[in-house]
Amino acid sequence: RNEYMQQGKTLEEVKVLKELAELTEEVYGEESNENIQILNELGGTLKYTGEFETAVNAIIKAKRIIEKNYGKEIVPYATCNLNLAEVYRFMKKFDEIEELYLETMEVYQKNNLQNDYLYASVCNNFGLYYQNIGDMKSAYDLHLKSLDILKNYDSEEYLLEYAVTLSNLFNPCYQLGIKEKAVEYLYKAIDIFEKNVGTEHPLYSASL
Repeated sequence: RNEYMQQGKTLEEVKVLKELAELTEEVYGEESNENIQILNELGGTLKYTGEFETAVNAIIKAKRIIEKNYGKEIVPYATCNLNLAEVYRFMKKFDEIEELYLETMEVYQKNNLQNDYLYASVCNNFGLYYQNIGDMKSAYDLHLKSLDILKNYDSEEYLLEYAVTLSNLFNPCYQLGIKEKAVEYLYKAIDIFEKNVGTEHPLYSASL
């Protein structure tokens, strides 16, 4: 599955992930942490293939297990919210999204994750939501916050996420009239993608 994910082969990844989800529940049990994790990952990935109903059901199932066993104040619950918001964003159910993002950020803040990759991730996705509804200033601010967090990581572990944020900044920058900066961000992203995942990867083509 990891190999398919790194290669950007989503259809192949989903096929393996579905099998993995069945095995995980069978081996570890329906309410296990392992099953919670795989349900989250399954739901988060299925949005790319348009299997929205299955994606929503998987994430909501994970949320219910977490709430029952641990409550709503822990990071995995917030991550479910984030994944669910992203599925709804792909479905263009914009009325159901903002509250999920805000609740996610609140839980991350309570767990002192304001400068963590996870917080950068929700800022990035929240910014894309604002782009979808035409609020470019809010989108710009959130993408900048994500970029500010990611640039502080010493390792190259999140280099691709950094490049995705650079790419995401293009549209709000361009729409706000910061056109030179927009182009600078975009070319930097394309360069990172070309060098690290190659020109056949969906991240590279999306930036093009």
